Amino acid sequence: MSVSTTTIQRQKFGMNALVLFLLAGIVFFGAGLFAVMDTKIDRNWIKTSAEVVDFFKNRSAGKRGGLDRPVYEYSVDGRSYRITSNIGSQFNPAVGERGEVAYNPDRPDQAKVVESAGSWLFLLMFPLVGISFLIIGPVLFVRSLRRSKHISDLIRTGQKLEGILVEVQPANGINVQSGNKKTRGMYKVLVSATDRAGIVQNYISDPVINIGGLAMVDFRNDPILIDVYVNLTNSQDYYVDISDLPNLTSQRVSELAQLAKK
Repeated sequence: MSVSTTTIQRQKFGMNALVLFLLAGIVFFGAGLFAVMDTKIDRNWIKTSAEVVDFFKNRSAGKRGGLDRPVYEYSVDGRSYRITSNIGSQFNPAVGERGEVAYNPDRPDQAKVVESAGSWLFLLMFPLVGISFLIIGPVLFVRSLRRSKHISDLIRTGQKLEGILVEVQPANGINVQSGNKKTRGMYKVLVSATDRAGIVQNYISDPVINIGGLAMVDFRNDPILIDVYVNLTNSQDYYVDISDLPNLTSQRVSELAQLAKK
């Protein structure tokens, strides 16, 4: 019978994360650009006053929600027409409020709502978010690659210090739990080691994942040795070798949880 092992890993921004960021960026940018272009009004069209008379309800919303789109009614040569806005938000105007539409003078039934400045800002958020994903993704990916290379250089050329694990702490300051089971979150470990000058220093690791069960280990009475690699010319540049952290089987985590309750 095989026993699953929870492998402790350094948190990286890898290829999968990069692809997700790029896909999200393309989707947001494409949808936002299409929406912006769709609201663009031909300069030859005529603008006229209109009144909100109804709301187009989305099929996914049973009640009027933030995405319901206002329906405007306008008149041309004594004949009434209706047009539904392409934008729905929680800042929708109320029924009876007035707005503005632009219609094709050759075909008055063809019209577009002249969106407010707030609606335009709402639309612009989508391509801007898309651009942010498209920029941030590659930046984080390159930084992660550089950090991995720098860690390799530190292990190869840095001074190796023998340290002891003294604390496990959530990387975001929040200990995420689901019932009595630790979820997969990011953590950092605090390691104490004596530097070249004979001074005891604390070193904090890069964010790591799959380490929640380690917080239940009594490492104060059962020390866990961890190496720290320090740059010879800059003591603030170091790497806590998380490969020294023990991998925990699911059975061992369960046993530790039971011991913690006693």
